[in-house]
Amino acid sequence: MKKLFLTAILFIYSLAVFAVETKGKLAINTERTNGAVVGESYPAVLTLVPFDKSLLQQEDLYGKEFIDYFYISRVNGIKVSENNSDAVVVYLDIVIAKMFKNKDFKLWSLGDRNIPITFDVGKVENTDRVTQKYITFETDLNEWKPSWPIIITLVLILCLGLGAYLYLRNKAKKHNPNAINLLKELRVTNNHKDFEWLYRNRKVLKESLKDRQKTIIAFDELSQMIEEYQFRKDWSRMDISELVAKKERIMELYKDGV
Repeated sequence: MKKLFLTAILFIYSLAVFAVETKGKLAINTERTNGAVVGESYPAVLTLVPFDKSLLQQEDLYGKEFIDYFYISRVNGIKVSENNSDAVVVYLDIVIAKMFKNKDFKLWSLGDRNIPITFDVGKVENTDRVTQKYITFETDLNEWKPSWPIIITLVLILCLGLGAYLYLRNKAKKHNPNAINLLKELRVTNNHKDFEWLYRNRKVLKESLKDRQKTIIAFDELSQMIEEYQFRKDWSRMDISELVAKKERIMELYKDGV
């Protein structure tokens, strides 16, 4: 008898819960654009009460239209409200898809439910209207005519600048750019990972040395030392110090031109 009574109580409670209609509230933050603008994306919070979190998945929202006026571009999270265990809070990035006037609510079809969603974003403006509001001209564009002397001068300056850039770049290439790259790599080579990169690219870097025999010999010694260290499980500080001393010697020999 006692079990039957408890079962009846639970059944009545379940009916009462399901009889409560879920309602939703959509809050959109439009401060970034000082009002709602068609085509713009805004952070939003959708609160559903009462609601079971298991009934809503990100796939139900992401990339879909929402109550006719919005498009959901991202779902940042779905969780139970910290203040109300019967409420579910959804964090969204939402795009205003078209012009509309605020209403008391709009029905959202979710499965076999039609959930009334209330929202208030103030006045909604088209993108082109907002653009016209902020872009003004002191003169009529139809009366503007190009000043050919100024245009020709600007083109000449642009051509001269481009010519100077190409000349300097070609001059730098003739001055053995590969060697310059080698020095640059040696300067920033100071740890295990850097020396392994230097070893993997040793053939390309060595080509830049050309006939600098002493520098080539020192570079080969550094490469051989790195190859030997690669078989060690860990490199000690002493190992790194020896490699750094060797690469600094290479830089000195190159600067001396030998």
